[in-house]
Amino acid sequence: MRLDVWTIGARLNDVAWGAFEGLVNGSASADEAMGPKLNHGSVVGPVANRIAGASFDLEGRRYSFPANEGHSTLLHSGTRSL
Repeated sequence: MRLDVWTIGARLNDVAWGAFEGLVNGSASADEAMGPKLNHGSVVGPVANRIAGASFDLEGRRYSFPANEGHSTLLHSGTRSL
């Protein structure tokens, strides 16, 4: 397996596995990555959607984030994105 990971937004630009090439719709250049393929291969984390109240509990531990949508919702990882 071969992975091509770019540091432009933690981007998975290409994956090859054995005879299978081009498993990701990556970019040929940084200009293309920042233009027509802006979101292609982007790694979204730690949150890919919204968290109401900008916090949640998991296995007895509370995780809190700064709200960045309105006054109480976390949208797409806010200031703690990758």
